[in-house]
Amino acid sequence: MCEIALGASFNGAKDTIWGIQTRAAYSNENGVSGDAQKLYLDEYYGTLKNVFSFSKDATVWVGKRYYHREENHMLDWKWYQIESFGTGIEYMDLGPGKLSFAWFSNTDNDFSYEKQLNNNGKVQKKDGLWEGDDSWDGKTVVVTEKYDIEYGLTSWDGAWLNLRGTLLVPEVDDNNYMKLVDQPKFSNGNILAVSLDNYYSLGSCKTVVQYIKGPNAATPFGNGSWIDYWSLVKGNNSNDAHRWQFLNYGDMKIGDFGFAHSLYYTVASGFEGWETSKESDKAFSFVVRPYYKLTDISKITAELGFFTETTKYQNGESENYQGQKATLAYVLSPDAGNWKSRPELRFYVTYLHSNDTQALVESPSQDKKVVMNDGTTYAPRDNQVIFGAQLEAWW
Repeated sequence: MCEIALGASFNGAKDTIWGIQTRAAYSNENGVSGDAQKLYLDEYYGTLKNVFSFSKDATVWVGKRYYHREENHMLDWKWYQIESFGTGIEYMDLGPGKLSFAWFSNTDNDFSYEKQLNNNGKVQKKDGLWEGDDSWDGKTVVVTEKYDIEYGLTSWDGAWLNLRGTLLVPEVDDNNYMKLVDQPKFSNGNILAVSLDNYYSLGSCKTVVQYIKGPNAATPFGNGSWIDYWSLVKGNNSNDAHRWQFLNYGDMKIGDFGFAHSLYYTVASGFEGWETSKESDKAFSFVVRPYYKLTDISKITAELGFFTETTKYQNGESENYQGQKATLAYVLSPDAGNWKSRPELRFYVTYLHSNDTQALVESPSQDKKVVMNDGTTYAPRDNQVIFGAQLEAWW
């Protein structure tokens, strides 16, 4: 994946500042040509600043954008991700802090359906889960409205406290049913989060408590930004599901030694459905990344990680997946003493272990093979060693 962000701003009448921001993304899965190559415009939005005399930082915006995304970089996971077409005002002065609010209209192209003429105003999917005749009058998609509000303030010197909430409203008919034939009711989704950034002499640390409720509380390591349409239409009712997520991540540095860490825990319940549907789940992850600076542009880095995830089903059965990872790398970067310095060139060796014996690596040449439902062949092995080189660049 490669992204290039370009923007421009200029001064307007009455000291206003106008801007346009864009982001182009290019994806080429596994370096192959053909359909795997994709080029698309991820962001395109306009901004207007300095329009309110009482709040010089307040910015009005309209367009398609990533909006105040929150990321745990070590896990490469965005734990708050609200994005699509929308509008809002951000960073408006209110009391001791800054207020932001936004509205988005998000279309889910993965769950498109076609209208049928003879179902009393309902609609029915033509292909896939539902069958119908040829009386179709056009195609549409599921739409989710998102309303986001955020307030941040300095809680003490070196600390920033942020409070945020998002309401997700799926497209339904007058009876709260999705506009498909014979489908269950859909409830709204909710996200609430409290986060505290703490900066001190040796480094920084972020602590997060997040609560997700409704059909957007589907999976561990989720950000709650999407409605679980597919699960609901298959009889897995998550309208009353609720999930707690706890995160703590950051870094510290003492001389030429540095240390970064990430801790994550989640627990969820309230799922309903068939006997084989999920009833609850929980997951835990812990990663540490110590490093030692060799020269101004080079360092030795290690990474040790562990995760476990357990799912309990309505029939009382449960399953557990867990894995461990150990990496040793020689790293080149512009400032080797800063673990966030980029671009970064890595030459690494990684050991992986998992109790999911058919999930690690595709190996059709080995003897004991497992053929998945999609025809992919995997070898039943629970460990793997990988050597490689990697480029990471962002700023």
